[in-house]
Amino acid sequence: MTMPFWLSMLALASGPRFIEARVSIHSPCKPKKIFEVIWKQEDYDQFVPYTKKNRILKDAPTERVVYSQLSLPIVKDRDFTVRIRSENDEQSGLYLVLSEGADKDGPPESPSYVRIRATKASWTLEPTSDGGADVTYVVGSETGGILPQWIQSTAQRDAAKNFVAAILARNGCSPKQ
Repeated sequence: MTMPFWLSMLALASGPRFIEARVSIHSPCKPKKIFEVIWKQEDYDQFVPYTKKNRILKDAPTERVVYSQLSLPIVKDRDFTVRIRSENDEQSGLYLVLSEGADKDGPPESPSYVRIRATKASWTLEPTSDGGADVTYVVGSETGGILPQWIQSTAQRDAAKNFVAAILARNGCSPKQ
């Protein structure tokens, strides 16, 4: 399914191998409904492409530490640990979800995976006057290993777009075509 995504790619000043992708889209669903899918990381292996395993290591109402394994085509599987925080302004209906690498809080490195150490992401879910939400997802990471930058950029762009599409489709929140 083709979705009307706006996507941009940047190389960040934090390093030449750190690639950022930004996806923005309008959804007919309220921010809270989208947030509920984003916050159920333990279910990602059921519907998010390439997610092999997601395990919540620490859990609090607005903060989590999550260990993830990705099974990717062509390249060696990847793993990473992130600390995820959520913020919600009940008055405005705005939701934010922020994550950053938390390698020290995860399991030891395994020779079966290439460890992604540098990663950060954010979701911004803003209510709109039509009862829907403007959704912005920004993700940046170093993919680990020795992949050429053009492969990293393409993979990051496609993964970001597919991740947002999977999150929105999970609760029927994809834009109408």
